[in-house]
Amino acid sequence: MEKIELKLELKARIDELMRQYAKEEIDGETYTREMMELTMSAQKSFR
Repeated sequence: MEKIELKLELKARIDELMRQYAKEEIDGETYTREMMELTMSAQKSFR
């Protein structure tokens, strides 16, 4: 997958996570954990 595609996928996943949190579909702990997982996977992908 190209970097631009990875960035778009990451943005879509972050947007969905933020939407779920804003609508209280997930709690703060879940939001934080999943955001950290996304951040770590993104860092690995862009090395």
